Amino acid sequence: MERNQPYILQPVVGRPTNAAQATDYLIAAALKMQASDLHMGVNHTNIIPEPYLLRARTFGKLQIIKAPFLGPMYKEVIGRLKILAGLNTTEIGTPQDGQINLMAPEGVIVLRLSIIPGPDGDEIVMRIQRGQTQKRNISTLGMNPDLEAQLSQLIRMKSGMIVLNGPAGSGKTSTIYSILETIASPERKVLTAEDPIETRLPYVSHTQVTAKTNFNALAKAFMRQDSDVIFIGEVRDAESAAAAVQLAQTGHLVFTTLHTRDAIGVIPRLEAFDIHSNFIASSLIGSLSQRLIPQLCND
Repeated sequence: MERNQPYILQPVVGRPTNAAQATDYLIAAALKMQASDLHMGVNHTNIIPEPYLLRARTFGKLQIIKAPFLGPMYKEVIGRLKILAGLNTTEIGTPQDGQINLMAPEGVIVLRLSIIPGPDGDEIVMRIQRGQTQKRNISTLGMNPDLEAQLSQLIRMKSGMIVLNGPAGSGKTSTIYSILETIASPERKVLTAEDPIETRLPYVSHTQVTAKTNFNALAKAFMRQDSDVIFIGEVRDAESAAAAVQLAQTGHLVFTTLHTRDAIGVIPRLEAFDIHSNFIASSLIGSLSQRLIPQLCND
């Protein structure tokens, strides 16, 4: 398979008999369940008979998938996933991240792989990202009208910093992309620094973060790009925090994410990164903390 060429998911009839069939079977099962993540790991207890544990996260909750055939082929399945993601199959004892572009019946799907080593074998999590078929904007996020009105006003500001926070899987990326798709236009230069780039939006220049071009380096480079709106994927340390604040104070509208427990926690978190309170007051124009909640079916 050529690099960047989508992998075509093959239908599996009956019990899988090899690693290739087992891999396709497990991915198809997760897609059928409308799962957001697929977890594969070693079972360290005797509560369930299978030596390996397979679970899918659907609507925020993990559910066990029965796959008794997985045991004898577990290591081969992990190896096949590494190959499809372009990872090093000989590297043992080191965390790895990769991506598989998958061609499924419903279209192209991106699988983001995170692999960590364990005493009894690798454990893997696949984040399933489906293609977006309709235009997004903040009105599709399910916010209450007052909050949506406040956010709509903030994202039309000429400069300042807006920070989103929330745990992994709480929808921060969906919110950011909805905001960018709402405000991006031919009249505005929009730049992003992302790890990874999940969706390409019209009128947005996406940049992939790498070991050499990290968030800090890209934030500094963006100052020379005559940009209007900048998305810095994550503030991770004092250097990236200072860069984001500097961008916000030099005429840019900056969006970023930060790990805090609530919206007000952004202020002490920035102070912990040695950002003076005067700079926070003059640059921070909004802080949004979000979580996902189950929604009842309309029917």
